[in-house]
Amino acid sequence: MSKFANNLKIKYVTAVIIFLTLLFPALRKFIAVLISNPVSDSLWLWSFYALFLMLSCFGIIICLLQATQISKEQKIKKETPKINQNNNNKEVLKKRLSEAEAALKNVISNLNQIISELRKDMDQQDSSLIIHKENITNAKSLDDYVKISDVLIGEISGMIESNKSVREKLKNAEEIIDEQNKNLAKLVMETMTDHLTTVLNKRGFEKRLEEEYIRHKRYKGNLSLITLDIDYFKEINDNYGHVFGDKALRSFAQLLKKNMREADILARVGGEEFSILLPETDLTGATNAAQKIHEILANSIIKINGIRIQLKASFGVAVLKEGDPKINLVDKADQALYLSKKLGRNRVSTEIDLAK
Repeated sequence: MSKFANNLKIKYVTAVIIFLTLLFPALRKFIAVLISNPVSDSLWLWSFYALFLMLSCFGIIICLLQATQISKEQKIKKETPKINQNNNNKEVLKKRLSEAEAALKNVISNLNQIISELRKDMDQQDSSLIIHKENITNAKSLDDYVKISDVLIGEISGMIESNKSVREKLKNAEEIIDEQNKNLAKLVMETMTDHLTTVLNKRGFEKRLEEEYIRHKRYKGNLSLITLDIDYFKEINDNYGHVFGDKALRSFAQLLKKNMREADILARVGGEEFSILLPETDLTGATNAAQKIHEILANSIIKINGIRIQLKASFGVAVLKEGDPKINLVDKADQALYLSKKLGRNRVSTEIDLAK
């Protein structure tokens, strides 16, 4: 139970105690007034207790209103950091993509300029060579040939220098393009990564699913999918806050990664929903993998900020049949997951169980 919840309990209990403390003598005096004859002697005492009773009721109302306001503020504080963090991540990624796009546009612009300069130089060289050809044809003496030779040597030297400058420009452009390609590859990977858990997000999962589906069609291998959802995760967020819930999700993802094959592909495809793609694995192998993770969760305690919790999950397992579209694999795993939840959660169901 959170500190806020404990404080709220204390306020409620205190208000009730005050109310009962003042209500009991007031009722007692009221009964005494009704029974006794000298009403006037006890009337002022009754009025005194009635006044305190009204004040206590007023105090209870104030406490409840304050508790409600604190509850709203606490909820906003819990949700705001998560929203701000997601927005900040998106803005940073958007800015970096924009910068990479601008850098590539600049490189392309420079390359266009270099190409234009090369075309201009080649046109000039063609014109110059035509002139030199005519001069050589019309030469009559040795002096004419020497003059033409001197001019040609000078122009050839200029062409060598020009080409050297162009090569340097092209080399610089090549280095910039290579660097930007690496940055873009990194940024693309970030767009496919869940920033909270550092595993693939839904977009990354769909890309890898497409790749494995193409491989499955080409080589006729097995391809299975495990879909799992943490049970009653909303209660963790409600009781401990979203910051605690985020840490729990990170710990859960790391626990999954630790107990998977290196070839398996893990992704967070929803709030507390994860998918594990298992290449070259049939339904039996995928079911065994899901059962293994289920047992590990049953024997694992996650410690966060001194608080110990145990996460449980529902599983759905399916295998892709030859000739089926890849969406069938996702649908069957989801249906098996929903069956696990329908049967009481914290269990593994497969596509075979759907037919029972």
